[in-house]
Amino acid sequence: MNFPFKLPLVLDGATGSYLMANGLENGVCPEQWILENPHILTKLQKDYLSAGSDIILAPTFGANRQKLKDYGLEQQVEQINKKLVDLTRKNVGKSALIAGDLSTSGLMVKPYGEASFDQIYEIYYDQAYALKLAGVDLLFFETQMFLSDMRAGVLAAKQLDLPVFVSMTIEENGRTIMGEDPLAIMIVLQAMGADAIGINCSCGPDKLIKQLHRLVDFARVPLIAKPNAGIPCKDNPFEYDISPDEFARQMSKAFDMGIHILGGCCGTNPDYIKKLKNITISKPKYVFTPTAKVYNICVINGTAMFLNDENEFSEHIACNYDMIDDILDIEDDGKKILLIDINSIDDADLFLENVHMIKMPVAIYCDDANIVEYTLKNYQGRLIVNMDCSIDKFILKNFAAKYGAIIY
Repeated sequence: MNFPFKLPLVLDGATGSYLMANGLENGVCPEQWILENPHILTKLQKDYLSAGSDIILAPTFGANRQKLKDYGLEQQVEQINKKLVDLTRKNVGKSALIAGDLSTSGLMVKPYGEASFDQIYEIYYDQAYALKLAGVDLLFFETQMFLSDMRAGVLAAKQLDLPVFVSMTIEENGRTIMGEDPLAIMIVLQAMGADAIGINCSCGPDKLIKQLHRLVDFARVPLIAKPNAGIPCKDNPFEYDISPDEFARQMSKAFDMGIHILGGCCGTNPDYIKKLKNITISKPKYVFTPTAKVYNICVINGTAMFLNDENEFSEHIACNYDMIDDILDIEDDGKKILLIDINSIDDADLFLENVHMIKMPVAIYCDDANIVEYTLKNYQGRLIVNMDCSIDKFILKNFAAKYGAIIY
């Protein structure tokens, strides 16, 4: 699928820190507070528009039913999202694209939490559907911490035929809070059809750009850079230590690197966005064309693993309670791809429960299309499906497109 907008694109800057500096208190639902104090958002969004933002994010960040439940508002997902998008459209008119902004779901899948992947998908589909009805131009999943959330968000957006941007946040070690590598996350999401992928919040531009630099050679979608304005000043938590000029100087390196969706997160304001616009304003708009080489890369436990023509499958391993011992034996033998037989939903569940212990590329062998889809949907990574199975190759191709799997 072609990227739906011309590049470069300038996003807006921080919203949350601005709202807090203007009266939003802890323990209050931000979305409801905005609707009660619309003039504050209006000024901010109009200032971003004047600064040159091509995309304005509607303030729907926490307006999913799981987050709204904390305030007794879980039955008002559609109404709240519509009102916030309507307010944003009133503020910016047709002078900028409007993105529905979606945060983490508030739930975690097993073994880290008790939620099912279907529950997370339904939370996102519910909000994404409300945002589509409200008329957004795209969905922007930002400050994402869990690959399970990101996968569910992409699946929901694609079901609704909306462009989808995904931006993760990372820790000091360069991985997400769950230890997932941004390269692995990008590999999964671009294979699933995300339209743009990147990093936001996390740190200042210099550190964030270093992480994005690792992705450039493998990216087949535009990359997003949306860093903080450094770190908060000790004497004022609403001021940050990187000036708009220095922010733009560092972000120009990202632009030169080929990262052409630029914005700001915590601590940035319209002055920062105006400086970003100056980087791009003289650049001609262009249609994105992927240039990165296509690699076969699977993702196991948040780590990217490269495949090549020399990879070979292990002998078939049955799903049973001794499977980890069998897997450890094969890992010691130096085989390249672990081949797991999955013959039932129970087999799939057992595999999914144990996969966190596997440290090598994994392929599944299964002759039942429904079981294959169940496994691919619930696996939080990028699996290989052995093409020697009896499932129609057209069906396998559709699974690969939907869930980002590799048919091998």
